[in-house]
Amino acid sequence: MEVKQELTIKEENKYFLDTTCKVEIYANKVDVAALDTFKSEIKEEPNRESPDYLDLKEVSIKTEIEDETKLMPFEEKQQNEKEGAFKLTVERRLFQNEEKFREYFRLCMDLFETVLRYIRDDITKKPYKKRQHPISAEEKLSVTLRYLVTGASFRSLAFQYRIHHSWISVLVKEVLENIESRTLHIYIPEPSKGQMKTNVQDFYYLWNYPNCCASIDGKHIRILCPNKAGSLFFNYKNYHSVVLLALVDARYRFVAIDVGSYGRKGDAGIFSKSVIKQKIDNGNFNIPSPSNIPGTNIIQPHVILGDEAFSLTTTMMKHYPQSQTTYDKTKAVYN
Repeated sequence: MEVKQELTIKEENKYFLDTTCKVEIYANKVDVAALDTFKSEIKEEPNRESPDYLDLKEVSIKTEIEDETKLMPFEEKQQNEKEGAFKLTVERRLFQNEEKFREYFRLCMDLFETVLRYIRDDITKKPYKKRQHPISAEEKLSVTLRYLVTGASFRSLAFQYRIHHSWISVLVKEVLENIESRTLHIYIPEPSKGQMKTNVQDFYYLWNYPNCCASIDGKHIRILCPNKAGSLFFNYKNYHSVVLLALVDARYRFVAIDVGSYGRKGDAGIFSKSVIKQKIDNGNFNIPSPSNIPGTNIIQPHVILGDEAFSLTTTMMKHYPQSQTTYDKTKAVYN
């Protein structure tokens, strides 16, 4: 906001017996010590021949300031210096534009609010002596989503959001841990006995495969190679990745996941060291007890269906290798 003040200066000298200087300044306070500068601007006009000439001269001085922040009160200026991408872009523009919001965060506003509702209490900090205005939960989630969407470095995000990169590394980890702890058991709960029996029925009626409660496979997620990672993330497809190992039901819905393994590792190796396999071996994965194949009296165990990369066990079934199906039609039909 522009603050306009008028100051009248009266001075007597050998040229002007009564000189009035009207000064317009843009400031909150008038620096009296600076008035001498304004007085020095009053000079003799060259067309005046007599010093006895009486005149009132009005001088209008407007301070031109390119930086608009200098026009603000100190408190407002200080607050503006802390405003980054969240205040200037997200709050003022994106929250009023659903399409732009989705482009920026890769999710809709409703989903943003849903995630925030789960974790708000856990990531909100109370004001304390050294920090009267802590980072809000909305801004923490915004920084984290932007990190996941762009893969930008913490230093790059620090410039955008005006938050020190060391703080960004802390808050991103904090937000992700709380999202996992608050939502994983809701959206990917541990399968119950009833759910497993339903999966068995779905595999039989939808895919004509009996006694199967889930199928398993891995998916490589492309990443930029981290510094000093060497070949840990370099996979057989000739790019760097992390592996998502997933169990799904007959309707393509997740039953359990293991994500984050190095791209160089194979699906079977990841599965053999996963928490999922430990629960299966310990009998804590709620796989149904052996039962007869529908329409027969043959008792068979319930299995998880995988590809030829996995080992054949009592709980893991896989198809025949392609090399064996060329000359054996029964194996080809089974596959």
